[in-house]
Amino acid sequence: MLGFLIFEAYLMVLGWFDAHSGLAAWVGSIGTLIAVAAGALTVYWQLRHTKKVEAAKQKESHATVLLSCCYLARELNRMMVLSMYQIDSSDSPIFYPSIADEFAAITKLFDQLPVETLSLLGCIDEWLMLRRIAIEMRYIFTPEPQVGDGFIRRVRNRVHELEAMALQSSLAILEKLQRLAPELYAEHETRINRR
Repeated sequence: MLGFLIFEAYLMVLGWFDAHSGLAAWVGSIGTLIAVAAGALTVYWQLRHTKKVEAAKQKESHATVLLSCCYLARELNRMMVLSMYQIDSSDSPIFYPSIADEFAAITKLFDQLPVETLSLLGCIDEWLMLRRIAIEMRYIFTPEPQVGDGFIRRVRNRVHELEAMALQSSLAILEKLQRLAPELYAEHETRINRR
């Protein structure tokens, strides 16, 4: 009985729509507009989501470049201290078989960083300074100094100046990393700041 009533109601609705054919066209038009609007909103949402994902990937990439630069700056500072200690006396341990070659190697590592990204992040001046310091340290240690030849006395003041400039540049880059990616900074802070 219930099925019969439902079927009867269905036939009545169809009959009513047949009697009012203009209404069916309006309902069809409104349905089409709703479908078009839903499609446009879906495309808009997908594009917005894609842009958010791409922006997050770019931010992560930029933060990784800054982190790499921070680690290289830290290593440059460390190399400056250890190289002076190495030639201080004949009892000092040998950290680098060829100090000049080590500074040349770190210069190449600085050269491998993406300059465009560093420029976008406002770190080009710091990167250039660190690179110049590495190059100058290479020339300071060419030819390889000998213990007791007065080398430390001759270059001590300049090396200390370079150490201070490298520290200043590395701190500026570190600050930018902290602003760009605080989580990444916090994760690596202890290792980066260890001297």
